[in-house]
Amino acid sequence: SIALKEEFNRFLAEIKADGTYDAMVKRWHEDVGASMPEITNPDPVGELNIGIVSDIGLPFAAKSEGQWRGFDVELGSQCDAQQKQKYKNTC
Repeated sequence: SIALKEEFNRFLAEIKADGTYDAMVKRWHEDVGASMPEITNPDPVGELNIGIVSDIGLPFAAKSEGQWRGFDVELGSQCDAQQKQKYKNTC
């Protein structure tokens, strides 16, 4: 939807302005052996399903020890936390 796209674009502008995006790029594209950071999302009020293409693997998305991780997974998780949504990966 257009509203969801606008929300995501606002979120993206915010994390670029506060340095979160640069930290994610460093974590997933420059550091070796990166792991998912703890992303707090207390009391989500809804659920947002995010589809991620996982055929490339890391640094974008890969499943390790039963958990999805990678740049795209973190980006979705960060966005959902900001919007008070429960993240659900639909890889």
